[in-house]
Amino acid sequence: MSKLALPANARVTFVINKLKSNQMNNTQHEWEIGLSSWIIQDGNYDNFETGQVAEFALEFYSKTFQPSNTKQKSFKRLGAAKYEITGEVIYLTPEVWVLDFGICAFQESKPPEGINVGSFVAAEIYLGIDPFFYFERLYTLPKMSPLIYSWKINSIGQQTAPFIETREPSGQKVLIRDENKLGYRTIAKTDAWKDDGGSAEYVLTCTRLNVPPKFENATAT
Repeated sequence: MSKLALPANARVTFVINKLKSNQMNNTQHEWEIGLSSWIIQDGNYDNFETGQVAEFALEFYSKTFQPSNTKQKSFKRLGAAKYEITGEVIYLTPEVWVLDFGICAFQESKPPEGINVGSFVAAEIYLGIDPFFYFERLYTLPKMSPLIYSWKINSIGQQTAPFIETREPSGQKVLIRDENKLGYRTIAKTDAWKDDGGSAEYVLTCTRLNVPPKFENATAT
């Protein structure tokens, strides 16, 4: 499973969109995209700022997927970079797969059993910036789709809930966000080494620009 960080959800008014295809639809759509500070700290990107035009692919994460008889791509925004989606499988190997739910995103993990290219699945997903998996390696796979989109960053939110200590079933102590205090503050620019002591979680609200997706990333460092 990838190292994609999964923040807790913050509910907002539902927004639902139904689209033909990410390749066919030229309408500009606003997306909430998650970002964990380690992705910047690892040297994969510089800090992001409001108003910036950036390029990056999208990684999705979900614990469960269900087969869908609805042959129409759609997404419903749930808040904090989470979506309820119906998507078509457009690329599939034993190690990575790509969904098209109006925009394309990948997951570098074993796909669910029983799906094929052309299958439709429904899920609640977290949508985040590609840490480096796609722009360093996955784009070179045979028949992989171009997944690097061009974005205008409209705003940046930083999670403000403090960490609290809890225990996993194994008894190991871990730190998690206090779900009773979830919230975001608007910031002008990320500072991945200093924000929240270097453990910041962000949500970038971005408009996808009307530029064809690419294989190479001009924003990655």
